[in-house]
Amino acid sequence: MQISLWMIANQLENYDVELNINEPSTVRYKSVRTKPKKDCVLLKEDGQDILLVGTGENNFIRLKNFNKEEAFELIQDIFDLYADWDEMLNKSMVNFNYKKIIDESWKIFHCPIFLLDSNSKLLAMSSQVDPNLNPEWKHLYEYGYQSVSNYNQFRHILRKQELDPNPRPLYVKNPPTTDRASFLSALVRYNNILYGRFILMEYGRKVTEGDFQNAQHLCNVIAKNMFKLDREDHKASTYSNILKMINGETVNQEAINQFLSYMNWKAEDKYRIAVVMLKEESMDPSKSTMLLIQEYLRSYLPLCPSYIINDYIVLLFNENKVLYKKSIDGCIW
Repeated sequence: MQISLWMIANQLENYDVELNINEPSTVRYKSVRTKPKKDCVLLKEDGQDILLVGTGENNFIRLKNFNKEEAFELIQDIFDLYADWDEMLNKSMVNFNYKKIIDESWKIFHCPIFLLDSNSKLLAMSSQVDPNLNPEWKHLYEYGYQSVSNYNQFRHILRKQELDPNPRPLYVKNPPTTDRASFLSALVRYNNILYGRFILMEYGRKVTEGDFQNAQHLCNVIAKNMFKLDREDHKASTYSNILKMINGETVNQEAINQFLSYMNWKAEDKYRIAVVMLKEESMDPSKSTMLLIQEYLRSYLPLCPSYIINDYIVLLFNENKVLYKKSIDGCIW
């Protein structure tokens, strides 16, 4: 696995270091070397210190008062750590062992993390953390779902992230929760299919650029494996329950009730499905085009959940809340 200086820095938080990292977030290195080599971090002495030098000008990590041989072993161990982590992620996804993924990712993030599916159901959370960390963590631990209040509090912020064709993890600083704990949210998405969301809680240490990059890597590995396995064996069960029902799959009553709670809907309400397809053959049904259309629909019909399936968008109407005919007539196509 290739890693960045920021990802290396995340594993040096217990050492006396100076960070002067100036590189694009996409830059990665294959290994560490004591002589210049392409795509490798250069390790060299600077007085009593060690410099880890990346590409570009004035781009380095300084390890203060460090022996060269010990520094080399330390940095090589960090490269090995990430390689082992990447291997674990891919192997664990063969049988969807989310618990192992989250628990063994503690050594990468060193703070509370959890994984939700696209229906806000808990897949796994850090077992190293006290269940009473905060009210929402306790709720997830006890009930296995995101709380309705938390869902509604952050729904609009996180929906904007979902509409970005190439979203970076989203950092939410000092949210209006009881503990004001900041957090990082990253999408588990592949080919416009949202499989879930990874959350990192800012407890015990500050979120860094390395956390953004590590979170994105974890989500990419999970999403690609989910998409592949879902297409081969239809094993993936983390995508939207609405899409499952449209595809003729069985969804249990508990999951349906949870969805209704999030939406503040009732089972006896009248529902309708609408399918939006591109009318002009010349229009490109690319990922970005579909997300732009979905963004328009969500802005015009904020009470109607929407889902992308291949080259069309499915809208779910609750006619007790939104009049279908009036809404459709008001759309400008």
